[in-house]
Amino acid sequence: MRILAYCDKRYELVTREAVVGWEADCLTSPPVFAGTFSPDWFQGYEFIYLDIHGQPSSVYLYSGPNQEWAALSLKTVEAARIDGAVIFATTCFLPETKFLEAFLKAGARAVVAGEGENYAGRKNPAGAQSLAGQFVRQLELGLSPETALEQAKTKLRKPLLSKLIKQQAVNDALAFKLWK
Repeated sequence: MRILAYCDKRYELVTREAVVGWEADCLTSPPVFAGTFSPDWFQGYEFIYLDIHGQPSSVYLYSGPNQEWAALSLKTVEAARIDGAVIFATTCFLPETKFLEAFLKAGARAVVAGEGENYAGRKNPAGAQSLAGQFVRQLELGLSPETALEQAKTKLRKPLLSKLIKQQAVNDALAFKLWK
């Protein structure tokens, strides 16, 4: 499966180790910013993982400790051709922005995201990242996005895994939904 990850630079290690693996194409912000991210960069991937920050109703997704850098613009997504990729976003508030609709209109097969604030870790995976890692593994087995999400949530509920992650982060991840 061809995978693209785009994350806040501070999340690169956990993104690679816990979610997408070292074979994935991984872009980070910085050095990539909204003004340099090309819509063409989304093409040719079957799975796209986003771990950048969102704010309700914003036309940008952000990076940086204080969300001070625009990492991706709505206009970029609206100009993209995503061609059937499945998108998983740990991005806070993604469903409360126009990004969800833009990804679907650009051709995403499905978008998985959580409403409101979502919990991710910089050094160790938190709930949303653990769910994303399980989700991509299920997709790689050939499961549909809907079944992959159900299976990933089932694995996240297992006592051993859920003990390694704060319960609030587990509950947050279990509330993630799939949009088509």
